[in-house]
Amino acid sequence: MKLNRVAVTGMGAICGLGNSLDEVWKNALAGKSGISTIERQSTEGWPVTFAGEVKNFKLDPNLMDLKDQDRFDLFNQYALHSADEAIKQAGLLEAKYAPANIGIIFGTGLGGFPHIEMHHKTFLEKGARRVSPFFIPSVIPNMPEGLVSIRYGFQGINFAVASACASSAHAIGLAATEIMMGRQDAMLTGGTEGVITGYTIAGFASMKALSKRN
Repeated sequence: MKLNRVAVTGMGAICGLGNSLDEVWKNALAGKSGISTIERQSTEGWPVTFAGEVKNFKLDPNLMDLKDQDRFDLFNQYALHSADEAIKQAGLLEAKYAPANIGIIFGTGLGGFPHIEMHHKTFLEKGARRVSPFFIPSVIPNMPEGLVSIRYGFQGINFAVASACASSAHAIGLAATEIMMGRQDAMLTGGTEGVITGYTIAGFASMKALSKRN
């Protein structure tokens, strides 16, 4: 069986090194570190107070309106932000692929822990009736793929991969296989995560998986 060749035609990035592929690449080449003191929330009592935190991020309201930005966890917003950059760089919207032949596979290790913590606090303090109906859609690992597919009209294969630190690598491998086997013409793939919270840092620190050299 002859396999199709696979090429990367567009990329997007957001992480502690920058909020775009160009910014991340320039800072990496300059030897800058993406690790810094956590600023998004108070770290009082945390065993670790530094991380690869994304700084100065605000999602373009054209990608998700401000009301929904309050409803959907950050890992969803990071996915939309970088997916848009990759799609534009690839010219994917101008390509003559049928929507059913453009798929999405992202890797996500944990999902929406910031919103899990937030809604759990609401549940404990105000009761079950005050938990938002947007809670579950906000935190499930496959929601970023869903939001991107809704935004751009991609109707191909669509699912999430969760395999800890290998999640994104597995997603890329599976996406490449879809093209190689001729099941999809184009794939959007990579990974998204946004779990810098007291709860997750406490857990990883207890495992001795984090440096405590604050």
